[in-house]
Amino acid sequence: MPLDHCTSRRFDSRAWGASPPVRSQSTPRLCMIDDLLRQHALVGLTRAQAVELLGKPPETSYFREYGLVYFLGAEGGVAGVDSRWLLLRVDSTGHVTERRLATD
Repeated sequence: MPLDHCTSRRFDSRAWGASPPVRSQSTPRLCMIDDLLRQHALVGLTRAQAVELLGKPPETSYFREYGLVYFLGAEGGVAGVDSRWLLLRVDSTGHVTERRLATD
């Protein structure tokens, strides 16, 4: 998912955490997601490790079946109708068992 407006595609935990959860096509998270997934398996991390890496996600009514839901940014066209999300499923032992990119 390379984006033309991205100046840096390297994952940076601090920049990720500082990215405001707003609907924008220029959010740094969209630019970093590919590198994040290359650098970090995510599956197998504890919930605490995932939150340490990515920060505490804001409350959302989207994707309730996942334990950790991160807004990445608006996708497509000027209107930016769809949004991209990183979803992490956390099992009863507190470990990430699935990671998924989704569009709403």
